[in-house]
Amino acid sequence: MSKAEVEAVAAGRADAIHPLALDESDGMPAAGCTGGYCPAGLRTKAGTLLFSTVRGLVEVDPERFTKEAAPPSLLIEDVLLDAKRVKGWGGNFVVPPGPRELEIRYTAFSYSKPSKIRFRYRLEGLEGGWAEAGNQRSARFPLLPPGDYRFQVSAANPDGRWSEAVSGVRFTVKPFYWQTAWFAGGVVALLMATGGLLAASRARFQMTRLREREQLARADAEAQQHLNEVAHLTRVSTLGELSSALAHELNQPLAAILGNAQVGRRDLQSGTPDMPEIGAILDDIADDAKRAGGIIHGMRAMFRKEAASEPRAVDVNQAVTQTLGLLHSEIVGRRVEVELDPGERIPPARAGRVEIQQILINLVLNGLDAMKAAPQRGKIRVATSFNGAQVEIRVHDGGPGIPAEMMDRLFEPFVSTKQGGLGLGLAISRSIAERFHGKLLAENHPDGGALFCLLLPVFAG
Repeated sequence: MSKAEVEAVAAGRADAIHPLALDESDGMPAAGCTGGYCPAGLRTKAGTLLFSTVRGLVEVDPERFTKEAAPPSLLIEDVLLDAKRVKGWGGNFVVPPGPRELEIRYTAFSYSKPSKIRFRYRLEGLEGGWAEAGNQRSARFPLLPPGDYRFQVSAANPDGRWSEAVSGVRFTVKPFYWQTAWFAGGVVALLMATGGLLAASRARFQMTRLREREQLARADAEAQQHLNEVAHLTRVSTLGELSSALAHELNQPLAAILGNAQVGRRDLQSGTPDMPEIGAILDDIADDAKRAGGIIHGMRAMFRKEAASEPRAVDVNQAVTQTLGLLHSEIVGRRVEVELDPGERIPPARAGRVEIQQILINLVLNGLDAMKAAPQRGKIRVATSFNGAQVEIRVHDGGPGIPAEMMDRLFEPFVSTKQGGLGLGLAISRSIAERFHGKLLAENHPDGGALFCLLLPVFAG
């Protein structure tokens, strides 16, 4: 980052710092650098900077990176109404009345890092503030009420400098005839002339019903969006609670890499290195690096904020194994044994991998919490199978089980059997399962403890 910019922010002359962020597109072997050591980097006599990443050493020459260019220029590419192109949208185009979905596509010009451009937009006439769109290059507006609107979009370079010039388009959503002022006046005059109370009641009923349908469709879209937001926040909150365990889990392969590297270096300096042993050491380093990379990849997938995943083929055995890997240190810290019983010849499930892992993390953590009160440390059994129609994932803990009075309300929001629990985990988990046409069931196991069963449809291709 620029020293002058840092001083300007400290003095109150600027609002933000725009650091230089490098990743694989700039030639980095990996975006993440190793931490936990001081100093975190070195500066050579030539002025270059050396950093250690999970995939090797990288050298950065600050002189080769100039200040970011001005924010990219913007262009409205196309306007679609119900997935069909709108002709002549350059002026103030008109949207016919009725429930419709308007999509506005836009882009910005940058030949260095086009995928790193960020966008934001706003729709005057419906909402006033800017909405962050990330690198998404389109905005959709379903069921807009009648009125005049102005759509504006702005773009920013990877360093966060937003363009002052914005690109936009104006349009008008036409009302139904019964939504116009002249129609309302005509109805009133007709009612006054004929005394048709029944006609007035019927007209009001029809208008109310149509308004309710529009409101219901809008509410469904908003509810789905809120569910995605809450599900993402739940994943982030859960990983936050596991941060110390995950840090310990990462420290093990990194410490092993360091130890193997030191042993290999001493062997090479001995003058008579044992080359087969050196090869074995390098294999161990590669395996430990893959393990650390797998943990980081799983964490990034859980942190990533995305729209609802489209159903795809998911290997449930692989998803369960990765999830238990993320929870390994937490399970060891609780001194609880986890028994995994993967089924054979299980077809892929029709779901989302991150969503399945979110449900499993919630169920396993609930089982660990339930077993705190158990007189003896039992075990959690996780099993997968195929019942001929659906893929099953079962989680059976050794806790006291589900209280009878909570069984009917277990999946309701804000209902929890844990002290201080929010009561959202199981409600969100069932909603995720139902979104993929699956089920999440709960019962008390005959041998004691709670048994949760996640049923998912088979991916048909």
